[in-house]
Amino acid sequence: MKKVKTSITPLKKVSKDFIGTCELRQLPKGTYFRTLDKNGKMSRETYTKGYYERSEKKFVCDKHSDVWGNGRVIKGTTKVTTDFIY
Repeated sequence: MKKVKTSITPLKKVSKDFIGTCELRQLPKGTYFRTLDKNGKMSRETYTKGYYERSEKKFVCDKHSDVWGNGRVIKGTTKVTTDFIY
């Protein structure tokens, strides 16, 4: 089988804010983002990127609206966007 080379679009850096669509692993810790589904549709929930959990090989992300801070683990290859108005 041939290996298909996937290209990752780099982030556009405007001052200290990151704008655009990329993979979760490219974002710095503490960034607000929304996930994208396979069709490119944006989710309604806003998350904050947390730390990397080595045992699960995923990032722990917190919902921004959740008072108790229950985390959700998300793969680093998940497509996310920071280009939204909150």
